[in-house]
Amino acid sequence: MRTLAALLGILTLASAGAAGGPSLYDSTVPLVDDRGWRTTLSAWRGRPAIVSMEYANCRFICSQTLARLKDIQTAADAAGRRFEFVVVSLDPRNDTPEAWRRYRKARGVERGNWTFLTASEADTPAMAQLLGVKYWLFDSHIMHDFRVLRLDAEGRIVGVMETYDASAEAFVR
Repeated sequence: MRTLAALLGILTLASAGAAGGPSLYDSTVPLVDDRGWRTTLSAWRGRPAIVSMEYANCRFICSQTLARLKDIQTAADAAGRRFEFVVVSLDPRNDTPEAWRRYRKARGVERGNWTFLTASEADTPAMAQLLGVKYWLFDSHIMHDFRVLRLDAEGRIVGVMETYDASAEAFVR
């Protein structure tokens, strides 16, 4: 379990990051990627990224989030902009590396600039807080808001998409 001081440090970073301040790449929350490799967000330092949270078994919001992420990828390609796409799980019990690999293949997101990550059950709330994603359990479903972040190469938040009708083209500018 994380110490209270460590959790408060993550929460402080999240609050500052929401204002475009410190780097989200400074987060030390341990993650596992869809290849089973251990990592942290610092692995993306030096590269701009599009970051969101979802989970592989989601039937509504995540489908819309993925559709918007694909729209953002298309807009970035058209604008000649390169971004890493980083998707972090809201369901660490089920989003194993194998589950994420099946998800990638089934949804056609196998490009090398896309990575799917999972934190531990204990660290997922801190990661959601860091990224400003609110989520809760309702019956047996994970409910969550729609939020996509654009980070600069240093991991600072430079754009936030919180509505489905926001322009992907404007978001990548």
